[in-house]
Formats: sequence, C-alpha cells, structure tokens
Amino acid sequence: MISNIISSSSFVSDIELNTRINMIMISCNIIAILVGRYTIKLRGLTPFNNIATLKEFGMPELLATMSLGHIIGVASILGLTSIKII
Repeated sequence: MISNIISSSSFVSDIELNTRINMIMISCNIIAILVGRYTIKLRGLTPFNNIATLKEFGMPELLATMSLGHIIGVASILGLTSIKII
C-alpha cells in the first residue's frame, strides 16, 4: 500500500503546471457544471440557493459539480500525461 502511494507521488511530481493543464482543468469543471445544471433534479432545497446568476442552482449543487469536475480533470490530465500528449 505504501509503495503504491510513493510511486504515484513520484509520478505526480513530474507534471509541471502550464497553460494547457490549466485549460483542461477549467474546461472539465465547466462541462461538469453544465451537466449538473441540467441533470440535478432536486435543486434549491437549502438556504444557500442564491448564487448571483444561477437561478435555483445553490452552493451544494455547485460544490458537487466542481468536485466532479476536479475528479474528471485530474483523471484527464494524468491520462494525457501518461500517453505523452501533454
């Protein structure tokens, strides 16, 4: 278990942040927000439902979609890095 963590941490440290990686992460988050906006059925049930321009799309929905976007973004970046596209 520890050897897996050590080997994965050495792989991640080889990736440098640049504009390509930032744009991949931003686009994955935007896609996740758009997908969540149209697929989440129960919206606006909490007191945090007043985000400026997103009607009935509250803080819990935003946090959930951003979390999904980060998971998709990290998987995309690691996958593209492992096949040497980035």
